[in-house]
Amino acid sequence: MATSLTGLTIASTYAQLLHIDAGPTAVEKTLYSGTGVATALKLSTDSASVGNIRLSGNTIHTLDTDGNLVLSPDGTGAVVAAKVDINGGTIDGVVIGDSTAEAGAFTSLSANHLNEGVYELTGTDIDATNGSIQYKTLAATTTFTESLTSGDNVLLRISGANTYPVTWPTMTWVTPDGDLAPALVGDDVVVIWKEGTTVYGAYAGNYL
Repeated sequence: MATSLTGLTIASTYAQLLHIDAGPTAVEKTLYSGTGVATALKLSTDSASVGNIRLSGNTIHTLDTDGNLVLSPDGTGAVVAAKVDINGGTIDGVVIGDSTAEAGAFTSLSANHLNEGVYELTGTDIDATNGSIQYKTLAATTTFTESLTSGDNVLLRISGANTYPVTWPTMTWVTPDGDLAPALVGDDVVVIWKEGTTVYGAYAGNYL
């Protein structure tokens, strides 16, 4: 039984030795170039594949011609997954896993209790971001403004309107008598909301 080999010569280049090629429907691509420089491994079932690794059928296509990672079951570049867990990084510039929340909207939301926030209106601008329940004690003739966006609403309780006149921002009043601003009598409650570009107001009454 031989225990050693001497004088053995392999007349082949690296490419010839390490190349597996059975045509365009089989595993193909060299592991090393003829100069011995490592190149990326490519598994492919079609000769048109341009990435570093492409498995067709239940397909993973990785690295397109621009070096971007592409996961696709059908070659279109769409990612299909039951669940994707991303703990950091960015997607189209949106920070993932950052402490600052990005702007967004819920299509459905349920809760057993919602605290809308109570705010003492020290200025004159009615802004729902301060809270949807606001109150103000008048100390002078007051002209209100508003910074509402469509969908905002504010319940505003006013004290002292019997002493200091109030001027409202442009709005449509909802009353039994039509679009008429209410005559405030002292301690009053007004509900204000915005639909599209129109601000509406409804006089809830007074509590003198």
